[in-house]
Amino acid sequence: MFSNGEFGDIGVSFFVQPGVVDPGRHAGILALRQSPYNLLGAFADRDTRIESVKTRHVDLQHRNFGEFKVPSLRNVANTAPYMHDGKFATLEAVLRHYSQLNMERLHADG
Repeated sequence: MFSNGEFGDIGVSFFVQPGVVDPGRHAGILALRQSPYNLLGAFADRDTRIESVKTRHVDLQHRNFGEFKVPSLRNVANTAPYMHDGKFATLEAVLRHYSQLNMERLHADG
């Protein structure tokens, strides 16, 4: 898949408009916990108990705001626009974004 399947702070603003936050992974964790179809629910196959550790131990943290799932890089040149919200139209714009990141912001824990 050319992805680590994890979530990361991608260095974009948390705000989708003034005063409105894009919750990113934070909302996803809440939805996962509430779903009757997660790996801890009654509908989970019995052989997924080992896999359910990932669901059981997911920790809701403030830093989850601004984190988004790392997408696959397979056929990336054919999947414009880029970023979780389609913010960048070209791969060149994505590279420019990542080359100008404020590293302090990325390590500020949300």
